Amino acid sequence: MRFRLVGFYVVALWSALLSWLADAQQPIKLGMSAPFSGPAAQLGLQFSDGAHLVFDRLNAQGGINGNPIQLVTLDDGYEPLRTVENTRKFLLEQQVFALFGYIGTPTSSAILPLLRKHQRPYLAAFTGADILRQPDDKFIFNFRASYREEAAAQARYYIDQRQFRRVALLIQADEFGASVERWYLAELARRQLQPVAIVRFQRNTTDMQNAVSQLKEATPDVVFTVGTYQPLVKAIELGQQNQFNPVYS
Repeated sequence: MRFRLVGFYVVALWSALLSWLADAQQPIKLGMSAPFSGPAAQLGLQFSDGAHLVFDRLNAQGGINGNPIQLVTLDDGYEPLRTVENTRKFLLEQQVFALFGYIGTPTSSAILPLLRKHQRPYLAAFTGADILRQPDDKFIFNFRASYREEAAAQARYYIDQRQFRRVALLIQADEFGASVERWYLAELARRQLQPVAIVRFQRNTTDMQNAVSQLKEATPDVVFTVGTYQPLVKAIELGQQNQFNPVYS
């Protein structure tokens, strides 16, 4: 599972970052705010499961310089205001060494002022947003591809290789969707194309009937999607029920 693989790369970085910790048996506390409930819950649950798998193994081997890793988790339901509240608790009350494994662009965007104020390490966030790739933010460590890289890869495959020309966008209507939409539009423009439809839906909703109706009317060959699991699954299922079966990416 890709989330577990992320953990192995994170541990390699921490071995260098935390080697100066000398207080034996003092836990290295990591704070993780993620969705553990609601439509996006599987993102947080799977990432957390993968992290625990790696950390438990590392702790059984003595931790880092004798210091065990302690992962402290709080549920934010994929809602930015709750993420800010959780982050304040981690930084001001629990005094975590680093923030780890946050899920999402809107949540990361909401806490960026706190990150810049406290300069606490921000490790392996599950987002490819440009806002976490600024040269002055030396405390942010990314372990996934950027949205720009992902959009380019999709365009090379579906447009250049498979020769699809009718491209629609199904976009979550928030910072996440806007961040990826920007790069989809750039890749289409490079190929003298425009989307046949840009359809947006609300974060944390599973009501996709109107979105699917708009997509079907546009008759795309491929739909580039930006969202979490449940809304996109719902859209695909509704499309199938209405004999609408484009390729989804």
